[in-house]
Amino acid sequence: MNLEIGRIRDTRGADESCGAIVLGHQATGRLEVTVEIHSERADHAAQTDVLANAGLRWRVNDRGTLLVSSGRFLRDDLGDHRSTVGYLGWQMNL
Repeated sequence: MNLEIGRIRDTRGADESCGAIVLGHQATGRLEVTVEIHSERADHAAQTDVLANAGLRWRVNDRGTLLVSSGRFLRDDLGDHRSTVGYLGWQMNL
């Protein structure tokens, strides 16, 4: 289990607080399956986004991990997101 707490700084002045809880299961030696609940809250108003997300982390080799996820917004008070999101990334292992 991982926890994330942070701030999103925006040069336009719309700062937000964010947080997440991530649960993972090591399916194989190289593959981890994860689920996440992620939330962002606008500092200037009582507006909150909540995202449910499922993903995979596949350690391709000693130098890199492929990250894949898909999710849906459960709540979109900030109004700047689509209902479904996806992510594809590469993590370098140094």
